[in-house]
Amino acid sequence: MRQEWANRTVFFCACAGIFVAGVLSVAHIWGASLPCGEAQAGCDEIARSPYSRLLRVPVAVYGLVLYLFLALAAAHRSAQGLHETVRVGRVVWLATAAGTLVSALLILLARIHLDAVCYWCLASAAAITGCFVAQTFGMLGRRATAETKLPPLLYGALLFASLSGAGAYSAWLLRTHGASPAEMVADSVGRLALGSPRHVFGREDAPITIVEFTDFYCPKCREEHAWLMQALSGELAQDVRLVLRHRPWRSHRLSVEAAILAEWAADQGRFWEFADHAYRIESDLSLDQLFDAAEGAGLDVERARAVLNDSELRRAYFRQVNGDIQLADELGVRVTPSWFVILPDGHTEFMTGDAIRTYVQSPEFRGHLGAE
Repeated sequence: MRQEWANRTVFFCACAGIFVAGVLSVAHIWGASLPCGEAQAGCDEIARSPYSRLLRVPVAVYGLVLYLFLALAAAHRSAQGLHETVRVGRVVWLATAAGTLVSALLILLARIHLDAVCYWCLASAAAITGCFVAQTFGMLGRRATAETKLPPLLYGALLFASLSGAGAYSAWLLRTHGASPAEMVADSVGRLALGSPRHVFGREDAPITIVEFTDFYCPKCREEHAWLMQALSGELAQDVRLVLRHRPWRSHRLSVEAAILAEWAADQGRFWEFADHAYRIESDLSLDQLFDAAEGAGLDVERARAVLNDSELRRAYFRQVNGDIQLADELGVRVTPSWFVILPDGHTEFMTGDAIRTYVQSPEFRGHLGAE
């Protein structure tokens, strides 16, 4: 019985993996945004990172193939008898061991290099680990003599239910979360992201435009924005301009207030000076630090306080911030920083986090420098 239950557990875990990997595959291929709880949980950032693909194929597709193999192998072993399919069992063990190792490495890479965690990836890791543990447990038992076989139709029904569930959920996902950058590149996403730019750093007629959606309290935004500003003040000064747009997250308590003050600072002609100081704030718990940033940018602190305390002034500036938030939602921006790079020919590339560094240094991007 020990081996039988182990084999059944492999099948059930593989069915769960089929659902998860199926949804992830559809989301990666068609660019749907994954509902991952908190806005910055990291699902979309990981999905659009270089680690999500191998030989240009989403890693989730390989996972789906692996889970299908495991489910079919477990069903085959149940139908033919465990003692007749020992070699198949060994192959299953090797496959689950490799899958568990690869899954752990991918999660570790995402955590170290992207500082992000995807709950869907964790669910897939749990499924493949469950397969591995169950198969190992079964192989340690004595060879089965009298086996209780489950009806083949039951295996087929469960496998069909997993595939159907993944298909149905993916269809809902595409319908409700499909407005993503990956889908919209072919539909003039660059012009939509650019809109009517209010905050531009660099030459107004620069051939390349980078649109940044940011949150002043986002640590990754602070790091990548500082790097990009240095590049824009140096080697990229003649070819690239930066358009900054707001995407404050409620998880950072003063993000909206910082964006409102940034809009007010723009009216005083001090937007970039304020942004520079605001990015240096490490705590989102103190308004005083936000006012210190205003003072550091050469702005009147008492007037800054008045902007946040006066409901009419606050509402007026928030309308501008909210316009960026709505645009971000329309574009499918789910994490910060998010970047839209609009090339001279109108083609638009989308990326998140520190992927901007890799792209700016790539031959593809460098080939457009000097174009007018």
